[in-house]
Amino acid sequence: MILDVKGLRQDYPARTLFHGLEFTLKAGEFVTLIGPSGCGKSTLLRLVAGLEAPTQGQIRREVADPAIVFQEPRLLPWLNVAENVLLPGKLRGGRLPDLDPLLQSLRLEPSVKTLFPHELSGGMKMRVAIARAVLHHQDARPGLLLMDEPFGALDEQIRARLQDELNQLRLDRPELAFLFVSHSLTEAVLLSDRILMLNARGEMDHEWVRPADLPHGPAARESTLGFAQTRALSKLFKERSAS
Repeated sequence: MILDVKGLRQDYPARTLFHGLEFTLKAGEFVTLIGPSGCGKSTLLRLVAGLEAPTQGQIRREVADPAIVFQEPRLLPWLNVAENVLLPGKLRGGRLPDLDPLLQSLRLEPSVKTLFPHELSGGMKMRVAIARAVLHHQDARPGLLLMDEPFGALDEQIRARLQDELNQLRLDRPELAFLFVSHSLTEAVLLSDRILMLNARGEMDHEWVRPADLPHGPAARESTLGFAQTRALSKLFKERSAS
């Protein structure tokens, strides 16, 4: 098990979150967190990453150093694309791989390696951030990627392309596990093996498991079952939010 969260609680002066939250994540699995604003989704990623300590509970990770992709790409402006992507490996003193296959899998031509962040579009910047996160685990078996609404600020067309590329990436790298935050149920159903629906207190309200006959990737967009699953989850989310 790459990640095992048990009895999680986080206390703040004005409120408490999670109230004993428990879930697991295994290699090759894609799990999305859905919930109302302020329910603790981003906080949960920080706790899993070790950036913040929980008030109570246990977070056991098989991966010592997870990679994080934020809503903003957070590329270093004084480094070019190749230098940004290779930075984690350089800091750890690891081997530096050929970037071309990974960049091409994310629809980035090798020529972008010499470009600087200010020369890239929003979609290209996010692709570079994802490539950096993947290479963070180049020598790790398994690896854990934490993704906090990485496509939230992108337009719909670019977002759809990146969703498809991310889905292909997870198929190509089955040793990786993904914990993903989204506000879009459509996106969650498209990408996820499981969806953990949190309520306003950060408690798990519902767990959705992907039906065996629902395809992954672009085919899911045209799937009648995919539409039905998204509608059912949307209805449930509205009902739970109103209660």
